[in-house]
Amino acid sequence: MFSMLLWQVGVVSSASETSSFIPEWVSLNDPLVAVLTSLLVAGLLVFFILSVIRFFARRHSGWGAAFGMKILLVRVPKELRKEDNQQDKTQQQIQELIGRMETVFSTMGSIHAEHGILPWLLGRKDHMAFEIVAHKDKISFYVGIPKKHHQFIEEQIHAQYPNAQIEEVPDYNMFAPTSVILGSYVVFKRASCFPIRTYRKLETDSMNSLTNALSKVEAGDGASIQYVIRTAPKKWSQEGLHIAKSMQQGKRLE
Repeated sequence: MFSMLLWQVGVVSSASETSSFIPEWVSLNDPLVAVLTSLLVAGLLVFFILSVIRFFARRHSGWGAAFGMKILLVRVPKELRKEDNQQDKTQQQIQELIGRMETVFSTMGSIHAEHGILPWLLGRKDHMAFEIVAHKDKISFYVGIPKKHHQFIEEQIHAQYPNAQIEEVPDYNMFAPTSVILGSYVVFKRASCFPIRTYRKLETDSMNSLTNALSKVEAGDGASIQYVIRTAPKKWSQEGLHIAKSMQQGKRLE
């Protein structure tokens, strides 16, 4: 049966002829060929086993990382909220207010991305989440961060918002046993290298639109807007530099 199969794929055409796919100097009975074949099969087997282990390890580790984060509740004094909610703010004032958070995100980008064997096997655990939550007739702002970055992130928030009150709290749960959960996420229509509209071109504060929508959530229900971020690996930055260099050379980006 094995010789028939080899004949069908053209590896062996007959007992006395050598296939055109194999050079004449190669023999299937050659010890070197046998060793190389064994190594190839062993390599494929090891790769398959590692892939299976990695799949289940990441799945198990992901749940642990999600529930092992510190949850910070960020409050803003009432007098500052009233001041920020004034409708007569100029576009420049709006940009300055939002620009503070841009500085926070830029500083977070300086955190080195996790790399090595463990992140490859178990997955990265340096994600951070910024959440706007409507629950129990209140709108709250939460930050979920890895424990090792707790102090650093809190310092960055206080540097831009000195009057903010930051408190570590237990993780909230807005899901009821009989509730129905709906979720969606935002993706780019085009490649991520194309620019998107930023706060520098906004005429109004988009936060008001978000909080107004969340304020309409009915009692007993809950809603959350979540921004999950992590430091980009080097290859992401290198790809952007490569695209910029190509465009400077006159190449068109499709």
